[in-house]
Amino acid sequence: MSPLELRDSMLVPFALLFALGGLYLTIRLRLYRFPYNFLGIKLLSGTLDWKAKKGKLSPVEAISAGSGYQMTVGALLGGILAYVLAGPGILFWIWVSCFLVMPFDFVAGNLSNRARLKGPRNVPLLGPARYIHQGLRGRWLAFLFAVLFIITALIMGGAFPVVVAHHYMQTVFPISAASLGISLGILWIFMVAGGIRRIGVAARYTVSYSGVIAIVALVLLFVSLWFVQDFRATRINILDFFGHAIYTIIPGNRIELVQKAMGVITFWVLTGNAGGTLATLTGAIRTNFPAKAGLASMPSAMIAAFLFAPIAVYLGWAFYAELDTARLLERVLNNPGHSSQWVGYISALALLGFSLAALGGWSYAGQQAARFLGGTIPA
Repeated sequence: MSPLELRDSMLVPFALLFALGGLYLTIRLRLYRFPYNFLGIKLLSGTLDWKAKKGKLSPVEAISAGSGYQMTVGALLGGILAYVLAGPGILFWIWVSCFLVMPFDFVAGNLSNRARLKGPRNVPLLGPARYIHQGLRGRWLAFLFAVLFIITALIMGGAFPVVVAHHYMQTVFPISAASLGISLGILWIFMVAGGIRRIGVAARYTVSYSGVIAIVALVLLFVSLWFVQDFRATRINILDFFGHAIYTIIPGNRIELVQKAMGVITFWVLTGNAGGTLATLTGAIRTNFPAKAGLASMPSAMIAAFLFAPIAVYLGWAFYAELDTARLLERVLNNPGHSSQWVGYISALALLGFSLAALGGWSYAGQQAARFLGGTIPA
């Protein structure tokens, strides 16, 4: 079997299962009624945030801690990788697949909130492992999920944000990995020492302010690009970008079909939607109606797909068109005499804020999985 045939045999069933599962949940839950997809935005804005006695976090705190890093930095990295795999036409399929991902987010958040328990000293017991154990009666499946999730939390929630931040900051100004790790570690200890409430509040402010800072950095980046002579010779026109994206939407052969599927799956893997972290934190939302927790988790997929994915794919298309991306990025971030010299500093500050929120959310979700393995399962 050739590598391409092996890749097809492994990828196609997974992509079909993802698509069919999303379609089934969309129809079964009647989420094809698009107003339901936007109720979560009202929840995050506080419009429907009614008072409740159960729970620890507000919707925006839960989403910030559970998906703040993934729907921003993860979406940017996933969008660029998706472009590399499938070209600019992948943006359309990311938008389509978003409506298949949101039902998974809704179900995971709903079940996590419904299955939450109170442990010793009123410590909440949350996470997908608990609703897998209660709903499917699959003790071994819940244990397997908890073990794999702890490993994932150590890698994606601990090492990955620090490595990405260090690699990026090396482009802006030299800093050792030890210094960055120690700094984030001190802030992380201060955040998690206050429990889930402090994690939620800290994530809310860091993600909110980092999001504003990231938008400012992106505006300065686009402005500064016009001062780079080599870049002005490339295809920076947005209309050209969308024209090329429309032209490459439909795959022309089997290889392009597999590339499109790989691009979509890569994007959603890096955004972490319907994952354990988001489901765990939405389980702690302060509400008497579990469906509200499910609705509140849906906007994270929309933000990743409709806000950060177009930016990532467009930058990938512009940078990778004819230029060496690394050299151009270094030239843009260190171009003296223009606003571009501030882009690196501002974006690095935003990245550190997102990384801190990721460390808090992933560590809490990993702790909940460890509690499950530690024998806090009800008889």
